[in-house]
This record gives sequence, structure tokens and C-alpha cells, in this order.
Amino acid sequence: RKFGVLFTAGPLSTSRTVREAQLEDYGSRDATFVNAIKDVRNGVLAVAEADPAAWTTIPMQGSGTMGIEAVINSISPPPTKNPNGKWLIVRNGAYSYRMAAIAEKRGLNVVPFDVEEGAEVDLTKLQSILEKEGSNITHAGIVHCETSTGMFNPILGFNRLVKRYNPAATVFVDAMSSFGGVEFRVPDVCDVMVTSANKCIQGVPGFSVVVARRQLMDACRGNSPSYTLDIVSQNDGLDKSGQFGNTPPVQAIMAFQQALKEHVAEGGVAARAARYKANNDYIANEMTKLGFKLFLDRSKPSFGHIITAYHAPKTASGAPVPNWDFMTFYNRLKEGGFVIYPGKASFADTFRIGALGDIHMADCEALMAEVKVTLKEMNVTF
Repeated sequence: RKFGVLFTAGPLSTSRTVREAQLEDYGSRDATFVNAIKDVRNGVLAVAEADPAAWTTIPMQGSGTMGIEAVINSISPPPTKNPNGKWLIVRNGAYSYRMAAIAEKRGLNVVPFDVEEGAEVDLTKLQSILEKEGSNITHAGIVHCETSTGMFNPILGFNRLVKRYNPAATVFVDAMSSFGGVEFRVPDVCDVMVTSANKCIQGVPGFSVVVARRQLMDACRGNSPSYTLDIVSQNDGLDKSGQFGNTPPVQAIMAFQQALKEHVAEGGVAARAARYKANNDYIANEMTKLGFKLFLDRSKPSFGHIITAYHAPKTASGAPVPNWDFMTFYNRLKEGGFVIYPGKASFADTFRIGALGDIHMADCEALMAEVKVTLKEMNVTF
């Protein structure tokens, strides 16, 4: 790997065979490519454990954030048609705040449930909001893996609680960096979900993936104010012709088709989750032995295995450890063949190390060996 092994949250390290799947050119209306789209749509539903008669897969060109905006645009009636409807959104990290910002930009009435970064989502406190708002909560959104901190949010309990107070409410899960690498059944946790090609399925960037109830698609036709960010019209076109209505990310689709095959060959979600967890556990164990402190409480169920945040090292008095500088640490690791992530927590000085992608225990061991060499070269001691 010319530019190093990526210990990030995506884009991430991919297999050689996934990268090679992009080397040929295909016509976007050609049968080979159209069949690849079909394989991708069916393969995603298999990972989701969703019935194809009741659920659909909708690949959307662009970034994961564009997929989130497309979903919010599409499942939300115009505010003038639903003036009393409200969006309940759990906000406990950068990506959940982004979800709320998208909804607010659409002019929707957002009811935030704010939780301090790193703290558990207390469903009992959430229940008090639902008791007060009742059926006014017509939509609810939650991020599964909040990659700014690495936290797993309780999507199953969230869905059940929202549906208890309004069975007709639409629940949206941002599973951007968890789908395919964390065990859950999509029909158990939401009505619509978004993930990305370049996360746990281990494809390359280029499109997001929406998994939605077909019944929801029928109810939302005409909602989106956007021509392109409309999951209903995209789904209609894919169902009718098997093709994208606008230029598709051809090479990214072909890579994703190969990535799905490799996901199945590895043993599906359970096997991939086990590998990611083993990667993450090893790195966390070694980092804490060196003196680094975890941002999240490892004893809690919310401690995820996709990416882990570490505090920048401090002395016992709380002062910065002498000679520590994250960018020096980052650049020296990169020179050694490893790329990690800067922090994204809003109130803490952190950095992150991912455990997902085509990385294996030998890669993790090599990373930690390089970390030890780098700290010695920087003369950083705890």
C-alpha cells in the first residue's frame, strides 16, 4: 500500500481485489453493469436481513452526508403540509448534530435530545420527551456509531420507544460506519437506514446506500424539494429499468459488488464484527499499556469496536506531556506506513484509531510497534 494502511473510519483500506474491480470501463446502460447494480441491491438486503418484498436498496451518488440529506428531504413532508410534525433527534456527537442541521435547513421542527459526548443515552429521559410530545413526533433520527467518539448508540431501544408512543412515526438510523460490521437486523431498528460504500462493506467512496421500507417509499412520493436528492424517484427508476437516472458511480459500484462477495466469503456480519473487535481490543489494550487514556468507558455497552478515541496525553497535574504534538505523531506514523485520525470531539483534545477496513491482526501489531518507536523518537514518556 503506497500511502500506508488506513486506521481511519473511512475511506479505509480495501483489498487488492476490490481495487482491481475498478480497472475496467463499463457502459452505464450495459448489461454487465446493470446486473452489478442488481447484485448490489440484493446483496445489501441480505446483509440487512430484510425481506426484498417489503424492503428496497437505493444507491445514491455522492457522499454519505448527501445520502442523509436525501433521506431527510424525501421522508419529510413539506413543513406547510405537516405544520405540527416534529423530528426527534438524539444529539451526542458531530454527526448527530449534522443530521439535526440538515433537518433544520429543510425547515423542519427539530426536537433535540441532547446528551453529553461520552455519556450513555438514557432512554428513560428520552421517554419523558415522548410522553410530552406524543404523536407530534412524526420522525425520529439517531446515529448508530458516532464516529466522532466511537460510541454505539442504542438503536434497538430507541426504535421500540419511539414506536410505543407513535407507531406511525418514521425512524431513521444513520448506520454509516456500522452496517456490515456490527450485528443488527435493519427491520428491527428502523424504517429507513443510510450507510456508505466505503465503510464496513469495505468498498470505495462514490455513493451512499439507503435501505428503506417499500411502504414508506410509496407514502413519500413527491416530498423531496430536490431533483437529485430524492430517494423515491431514484428507487422508482431503479425498480423500473434497473438503471440510475443520472450518471452512476460505475467503478465504485463494481468495487462494491466485489466487496459484497468478500463480505460473504469472510462469514458475513458476525465474522467481520469479530475481526474488527479483535483489532480494536488489541490496539486499545496496547495503547492503554503505553499510558494513553480512552475517551469512552470501556465497561459500558456503548464502547464500540469500529473506531476508538484517545485523550491526548496529560501529566498527573493535567498539563500536556512534554514533547507531545499530535501532528508530529501523525506524520511520523504516516512515514512509517500507518494513517490514523485526528480527533472530532467538541470539548476534548483527542485523536482516533479505526479498526475497520481490510486490516488484520498483523497490521495492528505493526501499527503498535511503530507507535512505540515514534514515541521513543519524540521523547514522549508518560
